[in-house]
Amino acid sequence: IRTGGIDKLMNAYNKCISSHKLCLTDGKTIYWNNVRKLVSELASLEEEYIIKEHRMRNNKEKQFLPEETPEEFILVNALLKACTSVTEHILELADRVLDPLGMNLGDLADTANIADKQQVKLDTYAVMQSQFDGTEGAFAYLLFILLYTPCVAATAAIYRETSPGWAAFTVCWTTGIAYLTATAYYQFTQLAIHPLASFSWLIGSFVLVVVLIAMLHYYGRRKLVL
Repeated sequence: IRTGGIDKLMNAYNKCISSHKLCLTDGKTIYWNNVRKLVSELASLEEEYIIKEHRMRNNKEKQFLPEETPEEFILVNALLKACTSVTEHILELADRVLDPLGMNLGDLADTANIADKQQVKLDTYAVMQSQFDGTEGAFAYLLFILLYTPCVAATAAIYRETSPGWAAFTVCWTTGIAYLTATAYYQFTQLAIHPLASFSWLIGSFVLVVVLIAMLHYYGRRKLVL
């Protein structure tokens, strides 16, 4: 059927039987002479059909087979190539750590050059620098942005799939974790400048986290008991 066998059979039948107003059977008797005519017609065309099918399959195979024979796989060469690539990636590791986004800004102290590469006005950097307490404050802000309340779509999904209470809890929890993480990082970087205040903030943040986890644990156990 896939190679047009039904069509070939019907064409042979029309040529040998139907066109001569013959039939293979009347419902009770089989007319063997007519059957022989049909089989003979199919046999005479069999070689032609096979050759055509063979050519068609060859053409299809050529479309998917590569024109060039792939190189012979040699294990030693493959291992050497893999070791070389590992070495190259290790050498690039320092650049990836220091510049994870691959921005290649060069000297970070040259704000004019950075602004030009980023297509940002130089005044924008001045405003940003005035809003943060150095690089530590800017990084603390990035930590807060990374961890705080999920996007509106995620919050809406939580609201729809659970309840308004869980949605509100998620917003408060993620925002709180983001604030405590950013605060802890910033105060840790300021220990050398004002150790007493920074240490107090760190201890307070740690105690608050412990209290919150204890409250959640207590609330969860109480729910299970009820």
